[in-house]
This record gives sequence, structure tokens and C-alpha cells, in this order.
Amino acid sequence: MREPDYPLQGTGRSGVQPQQHLQPKITKEKKIERLFHKLRLDINHRLRAADVLQITAHSLQSRESCAEEELIQTYIQKLLIMNYRARFVKNNQTINTVHPMDVQMAVFHCAHGLLKQIMVTKLSQCQYALPLLVPHPFTQQIEFPLWTFRQINKSWKIRNTSDEIISQTQLIYKAETPMVFFFRFGSVTSSKSQLMNSLINEKHNTFFHRNCPGSSRTRELMDGVVEISWFCPSGSYDDNFTECVAFCNLHGDAGDHEKQLQILTDMSSVNVILLPRLDKNDRNMLKLQEYYEGSKPLIFLHIEDVSTVTEIQTGQFKIGLKGRNQSEVSEELRRAINVCLSESSQTFRLEDVSKHSDIRVDEEDDDDCRRGREAAQKMMSLLKKKDLREIKESFLPHQGKLWHQWSQKNRELHQPRADEIEMDISRKHDSLPSLAAEMMISGFPLELMDGDAAHVPVIWISAVLDQLVQKLGDQRVFVLSVLGLQSSGKSTMLNAMFGLQFAVSAGRCTRGAFMQLVRVSDEMKTQMNFDYILVVDTEGLHAPELSGRSTRHHDNELATFVVGLANLTLINIFGENPAEMQDVLQIVVQAFMRMKKVRLNPSCVFVHQNVSDVTAGERNMEGRRQLQQTLDEMTKLAAKDEVCDAECFSDVIRFDVQKDVKYIPHLWEGNPPMAPPNPKYCENIQELKKTIMTHVSKSHGMRLKDLKVCINDFWEALLNELFVFSFRNSLEISSYRKLETKYRKWSWSLRRAVMETENKIHNQIENEVIHEVEEQDLHRELKKTSAEVEKSMSGFFEKDRDKYILIQWKTSFEIKIRDLQENIVRETKRRLNVILQQRDLKKMIDAQRTHHENTIYEKSKELPSKLKVKANVEETLKKEFNLFWEQSVMKIIIRDTPSIRDIDIMRDVREILSDLYESAPVDHWRESRDIFTVMSYSDYVQLKKSSGITETFTNAVRTPQEKLGYIPSSEDESQIRSFVTDVAQQTDRMIQSFNISKMGYNRSYIQQLIDYIKTRLTQHEEGRVKYVFKNELFMDLVLSICKRSNITEQHRLFKEDNDPVLYLKKKREEYYSVFQKYCHGAASAAMFGEIICQQLKELIEQSIYKRTARDIADEMRTYCESLNGNRSMLEKHILKTLAEEEDFNKYRNYIHNPRDHFKSFIRDEVSRYITDQFSVSVLPKMKGNIELLQQKIMRAARESTEHVQEKRGDAGLWLKSFTQQLSDYLILSEKHLSGVKHDDVEDFNLLEDVIKRELPAIMTEISRRFNKNTFPVNLDLKFRPDELLIGHFCQCCWVQCPFCGATCTNTIENHDGDHSVSFHRVRGINGTCYHSTQNLCTDICTDLVWSNQLFSTPCGMIPFKYYRRAGGVYANWHITPDLSELLYWKWFVCRFQRDLEKYYNKTFEGSGKIPYTWRTYSKQDAIESLEKNMY
Repeated sequence: MREPDYPLQGTGRSGVQPQQHLQPKITKEKKIERLFHKLRLDINHRLRAADVLQITAHSLQSRESCAEEELIQTYIQKLLIMNYRARFVKNNQTINTVHPMDVQMAVFHCAHGLLKQIMVTKLSQCQYALPLLVPHPFTQQIEFPLWTFRQINKSWKIRNTSDEIISQTQLIYKAETPMVFFFRFGSVTSSKSQLMNSLINEKHNTFFHRNCPGSSRTRELMDGVVEISWFCPSGSYDDNFTECVAFCNLHGDAGDHEKQLQILTDMSSVNVILLPRLDKNDRNMLKLQEYYEGSKPLIFLHIEDVSTVTEIQTGQFKIGLKGRNQSEVSEELRRAINVCLSESSQTFRLEDVSKHSDIRVDEEDDDDCRRGREAAQKMMSLLKKKDLREIKESFLPHQGKLWHQWSQKNRELHQPRADEIEMDISRKHDSLPSLAAEMMISGFPLELMDGDAAHVPVIWISAVLDQLVQKLGDQRVFVLSVLGLQSSGKSTMLNAMFGLQFAVSAGRCTRGAFMQLVRVSDEMKTQMNFDYILVVDTEGLHAPELSGRSTRHHDNELATFVVGLANLTLINIFGENPAEMQDVLQIVVQAFMRMKKVRLNPSCVFVHQNVSDVTAGERNMEGRRQLQQTLDEMTKLAAKDEVCDAECFSDVIRFDVQKDVKYIPHLWEGNPPMAPPNPKYCENIQELKKTIMTHVSKSHGMRLKDLKVCINDFWEALLNELFVFSFRNSLEISSYRKLETKYRKWSWSLRRAVMETENKIHNQIENEVIHEVEEQDLHRELKKTSAEVEKSMSGFFEKDRDKYILIQWKTSFEIKIRDLQENIVRETKRRLNVILQQRDLKKMIDAQRTHHENTIYEKSKELPSKLKVKANVEETLKKEFNLFWEQSVMKIIIRDTPSIRDIDIMRDVREILSDLYESAPVDHWRESRDIFTVMSYSDYVQLKKSSGITETFTNAVRTPQEKLGYIPSSEDESQIRSFVTDVAQQTDRMIQSFNISKMGYNRSYIQQLIDYIKTRLTQHEEGRVKYVFKNELFMDLVLSICKRSNITEQHRLFKEDNDPVLYLKKKREEYYSVFQKYCHGAASAAMFGEIICQQLKELIEQSIYKRTARDIADEMRTYCESLNGNRSMLEKHILKTLAEEEDFNKYRNYIHNPRDHFKSFIRDEVSRYITDQFSVSVLPKMKGNIELLQQKIMRAARESTEHVQEKRGDAGLWLKSFTQQLSDYLILSEKHLSGVKHDDVEDFNLLEDVIKRELPAIMTEISRRFNKNTFPVNLDLKFRPDELLIGHFCQCCWVQCPFCGATCTNTIENHDGDHSVSFHRVRGINGTCYHSTQNLCTDICTDLVWSNQLFSTPCGMIPFKYYRRAGGVYANWHITPDLSELLYWKWFVCRFQRDLEKYYNKTFEGSGKIPYTWRTYSKQDAIESLEKNMY
């Protein structure tokens, strides 16, 4: 497109009046001429897009300052990569510096139409104001550059009347929006542009103003320029404006630019005028009067006024600026504009500016542009309101159904004759390849692979490449391709890097693959050995529009094609974790091994986009090394399948992990839609570009003719080969972990339902409503939840994006869920049956307590009638009651029931053990150690006696120390520790089953524990171990288990509830209340109602705490970050917390007692959550549960009254109905009131009214006692939220690796199959030493099991690679010989080296010397390795 050139001298310029002096005009023109000369620009020689889009030495540099002659190049290059700092490039000149906006406008004036459009599009992306009306620098002819706006889209969100968010995206030239026009008369001290910025985006200089970096006092090209920008709301409640609003800014004195002023004031919705103090005779006063008297909303900003916003009249405001706070002024102005906009119906449409006369419109006054526009409009009228596929079918029939059918048939048959159809198409349209080649030369992309048909039209592409050869010669090209997931920023990255025009937006923009040429400048050709870079952009992998197995095959084919075609492939990853992309690379590796015919040697660069901390990523050398190892490992595995000798990833794809992994931060600096691009993004894109150019300079590339052959050969190879991508890859691992997370949610749903059911049936058992529990009863209660889980599972396996990967685990997880349900039902039945059995044993306790209560209630009722004086004096009543309490009540209690004694379980333990071991040292009890924290078990074991060949062999290898006693190996230590942990776990369960808080303590419980521990010790010694335990281990194990148990605490709770002295003491005020009311003549029904309410008080409180505990556990499973995932996620948070706290003692507990540490961590999380969230979450739940229970009690009272009246029953029937209705929610039955006489209760309406009246007061009293300090104390031991969550997370496998101590990650306790763990640890962490040394190990299990190193077993020394042959615990572990390891543990060893050495009394020396590279890892690196690998 050719634009008219304007002479430097001319006549008849618009806006120049005859009466004006000539000298100032010449001075102004001379200044502008001097400016263009300074900047090395000539307005008669247009800058073209092709000139600035090529690869030059300057385009590879990143400069913040430069010489005057380089300002233009630097500005354009920064703008092309969307770096908004382009306007802030410093000029090395110290005097007469060029104003940044003069640089921008000089480029604009000298740019050819296409470059001008690119420039304005990039300015828009940088969230800068755009030139709307531009006076020619010499003729003053005003131009409206409409065509430059044609590519600009704006997106925004608004809220409708229903408060729903509606998203809108429009081409900005079509958008109809309100428009606010800012201008000034005269000279003002306040910055109009700066004030506008505060309305649009206070963090970004949308309009350049005098206080911006680089601003100078003089500017030559901005006076009379009108700039426009749009505020786009985000749908947030704090948006400055609720709709998209255009803002126009007229630079300079508006009085000097009448045409611009007239156009914009006519089209605006609101006019905002900055005013200095003007004389009455000022030339602008008439204009002001006209605006003042007009109907259009108007805002005056007075420079010399100090007043706040004032409404002069409807739709007109005045705001003073002098001495005012900028923020206050901005807020007042924003409110005033919003008021004005609400009163104005006028909208602004950019296209309508062209309707004004006496201005030049580029689309109308340029011949090329006009013809192009007419042709485009004609084409669009044909295509309007048609789907893309319909368009292809109608206007390009060979691109429609026929093409798709042919593509499919070509895949199925792949016979040479099939190409005849494509050849025929090409012959019919001989001119098209030439046009396509011209488009590519002009800088437009061309489709390489049809995204709809997933097919490469080889004949067509060959024809276009032939035309390129004809037009350009057989040029040398370097092919750069990009691969990445959909919406990961591939096209945006390429556009920013090379100034290209690949389509970008949210969702799927690119379909198939497109290629675009980027020219290399003449100066760079000799350095790079290339004439062009061919950039290949691809559609996003794993697109949701496609689904299922076809998606994977399509992605596999696309990835293989573009990587094979390219000299360099950018593997674009959104974030730092490459797991989701590794499957693509694995497919590519295997594909290239099969592509013998192609013989390509490509390379790749990993680009991690959207990385929050680029420097941390760059430092993470371990992450790079792990990536390299993973890629090498998959290459070896693929090589076995393909019978290929490739040993590492670089044998297949050229890749340097140190240089070819790049980190790029977030694209946006803030939140869209008003956020500008992040300058750090742009700078890192520039660095990536340099890396690419390094690859380019080292590559031989290919000629255009070679490229044509390569495309043909490669596509042929893909069609000839039926790829079977059966490689088990990282996508499968990611999918499996996703499945595990889902499994945790499903299992929690079942556990939550079972908890509800168990609580309900528990209440029914206590209320003697049911007398047996069967599994089918529990399954029936679970039926609804089970069906929901089953439906959710089916939906997940059928609809998930990776369903074709997940299908392989469907059956096993269905079995897993079924087994889980069976297990929890079976365990629940066992617990409920224990309660049933204990109920009968408790009857005597409960009956005795109930008898005492009811007897005292009756005596409290009888006492008033026996008093000689019916005294109403409170003092007398109190005195009589106290006498009655001391003489009658306390005597009854002491006579009938002895107090419950306190217990000393450790005394009982010592006595029982003393009976077993009379010869135990006298001071052993005092010297006993905590078995769970000992460093070594060497003092607890001795060599097992053996005979025969084994004994001979053992004696031969025994050290002198071993002959004196026995020194357990590291494996022995690990084995004993696992044994001790398991015994502790099982005894914990036994203690829970005793139900001491309800049944009380019995010395026989200790005997049962001791007998169990003794049996387990014997069984262990009879296994394949070469040691036996000394008596000291047995005693210390028993003592340690009993010390850490909560038996004493449970007994205390039992005593509080069942010791009559303590219990009735709490009830004294209730009895006095009964006594007092009877003295005042209360009716029997009223008193009976009060007694019921008093009985309900404690039961209600118990129920509320249980219910709230379940609710909190449920909420934390949803919202607490550490507890809302699977066990792996929980462990990641535990390890992060440990790293942040750096407490070695806590680490020690985690390493040696992981289950205890998990429990402790969960308890801490719950305690913190309750404390932090008590007022906003816990308390509202408790109050909600109280209201719910109050409603149930009220309803039960009402329905019981109706039932009795209908049946004409007595108080006994009322009570039976009342308790039965509440039996699911409260432990309340008729027996609780069996001793209270109610024969004379006849007025049931009164009884109901009393309950309705008294119950709210009771509920209020209970609510008042709720606070975050007493809440944890009042929770039931079994129904605490932490215990519920511990039950969910900790009922899994806790077996530790016999080598390193890492805990098995299986989520099922006593699971079938082998134990395994995702990441093993450094063995020295567990205290393991190298054989016959005191040197702690620095190796890792996964390295060892493919080595020939030996380890000690009861059967002698065995190679690690055959570790299963050792039998016992070793035989049950699956340890894969791979390179998976967690950087975290290497950091830990370095950070706590001294602590580990002191704790184990061993050193990291000799064979165990810590590698130097480990010491380079920081704590942040360690935490990042958790984030990267554990999910």
C-alpha cells in the first residue's frame, strides 16, 4: 500500500490563517525538520514493515539508553516485543534531548500503512493511548488513521441487572461506547494527561505526561494531536466505571485547534475542560459560554480554585485543583463523570469520525487502501453469518467435505494415486500458489497443516515453496517450531519475539500448523548463514474441543511432525513443571527412532512461561538435572523397544540442559483487561531470542527446495507408520495422581456418611431403640452416598480428558472403593457392637446415676410440702435447701455409692512387669528410655543362636565387637523401628476399643496390652532375623506405649461423668430450681417440662460438639490447603513446614515416627484453624447446629402432644413419643426420667409451652459458653475434628523402606501387593552407614538397586540389585532402578549435617562425603522441588 508523500514546503495548508506572522511558522517547520534529521528520518521515504521485522544485530540487543540516531530503531524494537518501556528509552544527549512522544509521532508520520497498523496495534497491547486525529507536521492537514485501528480488539466484563457478569470482545472500531473528551484552554500547571491516567489505570501511564521518565520541556509533534484510549471494566465491584468508556485527549491549547475541538465536542458524551484564570476578553470565553449553555454534560477543572466538587446545575460540575490531593481530585472527577454518563445517552463509534469533512481518512484517500477495503467488504458480505466450515464447503469446495474424505482415505490407503486429486486441484488454481508465496514474503502466515482435516496438503505446500524459490531464489532457511498446550502463550510469545501476526486470544486460536517467514538482514546473513527463519506455530495440544484417544493420536502426530521438520523446537510449558509435556517428548523420541528414512537431527529449548520467580528458576540447577535424567531415562526405555543404541536424550534431540531451559515471567503486569505487558516478560523473550539465534548460528539449516523434500518425506513417513504410543509416561503418572486425589474425595464422602450413620446408631443403641447391628443395615444407610460416589466415579472415568489413560485403573479403583466401603462398614459394625456389649455393662452405672438424680428431683419436689412455713422469702428457701442437701443428698450418695478413685497406670504397669521379671534391675524403671526416640537399638538386641552351615558362615564374618555382643546393621535398625511403630499403632487401637471414658479403667487392660506386646515380640524373633530382643526392649516398649497413651485422661472424663459427688455437684443449681418453683406453687406439667429441659441441656451440648466437629472436618477437607488433597499433598505441606521451621527435633520425629508426626501436624492444623476461624466459621456452625436441634426438639414436643391428645394417652405415652423422635440426635430415652413421677401430669399443652419457653434460654446459655478456648476441651475424644481427619489420612500404609526409611505411599492399610514410594531418601538420614564404617551413606535406594553393591542380611551379603532375595521385609518392596530423587533431602543433609552426625554419633566422611553440588541448593530450591514433584 503506497501512501502520498508530502513536500517539506507547501502552500494552502489547513488551519494557517493569512494574518499570522510568517517568521514563527518558519521557525516551527525548521524545528520539525531538524528533529527528523536528528532521528535519521525522511518523511518522503516511508519505513516499511519488512524493514523493521527482519532479524538485525540491533534487534538482538536490549538497550535502556542509546544515541539519538538509534532512538528510532530502539523504540520500534521495544514496541514490537510489547515492551511498554519503549517510550522511556533514555537519550544519551544531556542537552536538547528528544521528547519521547516526538520519537513515537516521528515514526508514525514516516511509517508505511502496514507498519503504522502494526505500530498502533502494539501500542494498544501496551495499554497506551492511540493517535486518533493527527495533524501533518508540515501541512497541518488533519488525518484520521482509521485503518490502523482495524485489528484492535478490546475485551471487558460488565454486570447486568441480575448482577451476572457478561464478557464482551469487540473490534474497537465497531464498538459503541460513551466518550469523555478532555481538553484545555490556555496554559495550565496541572497535567491533564496524568489526571486522565488516574481514571483509566493509576499504575500505568496510558497518556504520556510531563512527569513521565524522559519527558523534556519541548515537544514538536504533539500539539493538535488527539489521542484515544478505552477503559475496559473487569466486572469487579471496584471498577472505576461499570461500562467500556472511551477517553480522548487533545494535546495543546484547544483554542489553537478548532477542527479537532469541534469534532470531539460534537461526538463526546461528556466534556472535561481544564481552565486557568481567563480574562473576560479572552478569545475562549465565547466557547466556554457556549458549552455552559449547552445540554451536553460538562465538567470544569479550575487550576486556581481550591474548592471540592460542586454541581453547578444538572449535568455540570466544577472541581478545584489548586493545592488539592491528586487522589481526592481523581475520585471526585470519577464520580462526576459517572453521574454525567448516567444522564447522557450519546455514544461514540470510532468509524463515525470519518464522516466529518475537512479531514483526511487513510482508508478513503489512499487508492490502494480504498481498493483493498472495497474488495474485503465484498468478500465479507458473502461470508457474513456463516460458519467457517460452511464457508469452506461453499466457496472452497476442495477444502470442505471432499478434502476431509480424501484426507481420511489417504491415511487409510496411502496409495500414490491419491495424490492425483490434490494435483488436479493445484492445476485448476495455478495462480494461487503465487499469491500465497507473495503473502508469505509480505509477512503473513500460511497454513501448513489443515487443523480440521489433520492433514498436510503436500502438493499445495510444495507448489507454494516452488513459487517462493522463483521469487526469492533458493534461500537458506532455519525452521523454528513451537509446541505447547492450548492457551499456554505460544503464539503470543512468537508475536512478541519476531513481531509476527499469529492469531491470539483465549481458547483455541491456531488450528493445525501455520508457517511464517522472518527475513534476516544482510548484515546478519554472514554471521548466521541463513536468509530467513521459518517460524511454525501449532495448535495447542490436549485441546478440549477434541477428546479421547483421537486427541492423543492427533497430538502425537502433530508433535512428531513439527519437531522433525524443525531445526529447533520451543517446548512451551505454562509454569515450571514439564510433567504434562513429557509425554509428547517421549512420543517424539520413539517416533524419531522409527523414522530411519528422515534422518533429522533437531534440537529443542524448554520455555517455562508464567513463572513467578525467574531468578529462582534459573538457580534451580537440580531441577534442570532432574529433567535431563528423566529425558535420558525415557530415551533408554524407548531404545529398548526400537532396538536402538541411543543412550541419552541428546542422541535423538540436540539439547543442552544448562542453556536450553528458559524461564519467562507472567505476560501481564497486573490484572487484565487494563494490565499492560510485563516488561520482564519482554526482556526474557529477548533473551530467549538470543538463545535461538545462537542455535541458528550453529546450524546448517536447509534450502527452500530441501525443505519441500523434507516436508514431503516426513509426512510420508508419518502416514506409512502406524504409531503405537504405548510408552508409560509422565502423563500417566499425572493422571494417576489426579485419580488418587479423586479417590480421597470419594473415600471421604463414604467416611463422612459412615460417621453420620455411626453417630445416629450410637444414639439409638444408648437409647435402647435397637439391640443389634448388622452389616446390611449399615450398607442400607450408605446406599445413597455409595450411589453418588459410584456415579461420580463413572463420570470421571468416562468424561475426564485423560479417560483413555485412566481406563486402565478403572477396575482396580472400583475394587478399591468397594473394599474401602466393606472395611469401614466392618470396622463401624465392630465399634457399634462393642458399644452394644458395653451398654449392658453400663446399665448399672447409668441406672445408679439416674436413680440418684430422679430421687433427688422427687425429694426436691416433696420438701416444700413438708415445710411448716410456705415461705416465699428467698433466704429461707436457700437455707432449707442447703440443709436438705447436706443431710439427705450427700448422705445418700456416700452411703450408696463410693467415690471413683484416681488411677496410676504406670504403677500398675510396673507391678505387672515386676511379676513377670523379678530379676529386672531395681533402677530400670527410673532409667527406662522412650523407645520411640532412641538413636539405636544396639542396647536392646543380641545375636540369635544358630547352628550348622549358617552359624559357621556367620562366625567367619563376625567382627570382634559382634562377638562380644551384637551390632545391628542399618537394615536391622530400620526393621526394628518399623516393628516398634506397628506395635504402637495396634496397641493404640486396643486402647481405643476399651472405651475407658465411658466404661472406666480396669487393671486387666494393662495385662491385655502386655500380653499382646509379648506375643508380637516372639513372632518377630521367630522370623528371618539374626537377633533376639533383650528383656529391656520389652519393658521399655510397654512403658513407652503406656506413657504416651491417653488412658489417664479418658479415666478422668469417666470420673467427671460418673462419680456421684462430682456429677451431682454440677446439678445442684438445677435441683434448687425445681425446689424453688415447687415452693412457688408451679404445676406438675410445668415442673415436668422444666426437668426435661434440664435433662436435655447436657445432651444438647454433647450433640452440638459432635456435629460441629464433623462439619469442621468436612470444611477443612475442602478449604484447608494442606488437608484438601491426597496424602502426598499432605506430606508435601508437612515437609514445607519442616523446612520453614528448621527444627531438627521435629525432623527426627518425622523420620523415625512418621505416623505420629502426621497426627501431630493434623492436630496443629486443626487447632490453628479453630483458633483463626472460630468467629467466622466454627461459631456460626455451632449456632446453626443449635438452631437445627432446637427446631427438632420443638417439633418433637408438638407432635408428642398431638399424638397423646389423639390417643388420649398419659404422660408416659408423651415421654415415649418425645424420646423416640429424638433418638437419632440425642442420647435420651424414657429411662433417663424413669424415677421422676409424672402421674399427675395432665396438661400437655402446658408441658409443651414450658419446653418452648425454657428451651431458648437453655440454648442461649449453651451458646454463651462457646469460645475458642473451651471448644477443644469440650469435644468428645472420639469425635474431634482432628481425630476424624487422622482417621481419614492415617488409615493407610506406614511401612518404611528397609534401606532409607521412606514411608510407603499406598493409601490402603494392609494392602495387597508391594510397598513402594515415589521418592526415596538419602540413606544416611536414617542413620545408615557404609559396611564396616562409621560413615553415613549419601546414596539413594533407586541408584543402588541397579548397582552391584552389597548389603548385609541374616543370610549374608546380597547385591542391592537382588534385594528381594533377602526375603522378609525386603521381599515386599518394589524399588525401581531409576533416577527419581528429591532435591529436598540433599538440602536437608547439608543443612542438618552436624545434627545428624551428633544424633547418630557418625560422620559424613570418607565414602559418605557430601557431594559439593548438594551444598549449592538453597531452602527455596528444596521447597520448589516439593512443589514440582509432589502432587
